[in-house]
Amino acid sequence: MSLVVDHFYLKEKLFEGKDFLEAVNVSMVNFCDMLIDYPNSKDYAFSMFDKLCEMDLLSPEMLPKYK
Repeated sequence: MSLVVDHFYLKEKLFEGKDFLEAVNVSMVNFCDMLIDYPNSKDYAFSMFDKLCEMDLLSPEMLPKYK
């Protein structure tokens, strides 16, 4: 995630915030499959949500109660 957020998004500015959120939406469609295949995916997803909130790309109102 650091590669995508810190390098591609913040440093290189290869995509905009709305593009980032669209990618998150697409990823969440497959979240149930990720939970089965990757036991730590829930922790990774929640840390991503926290990071996106810190960056003001997401707000707590945009997220369901996930913790």
